[in-house]
Amino acid sequence: MGAFSDSTGGGGDMELLWTTTLTSPASSIATGTLPTGYKSLVIDTSLRTDGSYPSNVIHGYFNGDTTAANYGYQFLIAYNGTNVAAGSAQVPFMTGATGATASSGDYFGSDRIIIRDHESTVNFKTWFTAETTMTGPWANRNCVQISGIWHNTAAITSVTIQDPLANDFVAGSFVAVYGLK
Repeated sequence: MGAFSDSTGGGGDMELLWTTTLTSPASSIATGTLPTGYKSLVIDTSLRTDGSYPSNVIHGYFNGDTTAANYGYQFLIAYNGTNVAAGSAQVPFMTGATGATASSGDYFGSDRIIIRDHESTVNFKTWFTAETTMTGPWANRNCVQISGIWHNTAAITSVTIQDPLANDFVAGSFVAVYGLK
């Protein structure tokens, strides 16, 4: 059995479908058409932008749908040790990134996104993100949970990730997409 298998026959192996590590700056990261035949998608990101902020939200779009009102999210964040906040909006907040004002170029956001039943054509698509953004050795540490929805019943065939402030992802930024059987 693989890392995501169970003895009931309901789980399956996790297979790498697509990956990239940027060698030069890019305004977006797009998977192209993903293979089919999977129950869920798992997306791992390690992102940093050239934006003038320590960390920021990153939008994720499905199948080329860039209409923000077609998406929604809710988040809960713990930051700087003792602060907690929550919020929601009709935009595709899917993951996070460290920005150019973080302590050094060595800090990248590190997130895992799970999209269950992404090939279904019956239900709206939802995702859950566990995000960690470290922007310095002892300050500006963020732990974020995000739940999101795409108000569309189409099967997800591609994912595009962009900074909503139009900043570039820097070299070393990484995205991997896995399919769960």
